[in-house]
Amino acid sequence: MINPLRKVATSSALLLHNHSRKGMIPILSDQTTNLDRPGYGLEGEVTATLRHILLAILFFSMTGTFADLLFMDHYQDWWQLIPLALLVCAVVAILYYGVSRSAAALRGVQVVMVLFLAAGIAGVVLHFRASATFHSDMDSTIGGWRLIELVLGSKAPPTLAPMTMLQMGLIGLAFTYRHPLLSRQRPVATEKEN
Repeated sequence: MINPLRKVATSSALLLHNHSRKGMIPILSDQTTNLDRPGYGLEGEVTATLRHILLAILFFSMTGTFADLLFMDHYQDWWQLIPLALLVCAVVAILYYGVSRSAAALRGVQVVMVLFLAAGIAGVVLHFRASATFHSDMDSTIGGWRLIELVLGSKAPPTLAPMTMLQMGLIGLAFTYRHPLLSRQRPVATEKEN
């Protein structure tokens, strides 16, 4: 008995092969279609839509975080300016990518997103230290696990709040993951029938 899914897959592969030989479907150097590229099938459209959704989520997250940091006066020293500056750099990088649609602009977005990751980790460390210092000054007998519990539950500064920078960095990197502009494979010319 023939598996119906195998029959569909086989007939689809034959159809794709026949159309590619006629020059109707672009073929890559390894003779397979790249479904991540727009225009190369339904999967390309889905991937492009998901990239747009990730970019929208990133934009809304950055906007909310920027407003939150401004309302909390998160600019009292230069360490506190780092997330604000990175958010502005990210907006500039994404707008430049939107205008140029170049691989260099996309690499710029990746660089800023890696800086987001570093800022998120550094921010957690800085918030933890500030909160631990505050709680130690309030009660010098506190130490060990009790101090960690107080620091993690602290609202000023919120110890884990910088993790939003880490989250936005990961969303931005997910947006650029295997982006067609960064692909090393390029379509090659197909054979034309004589």
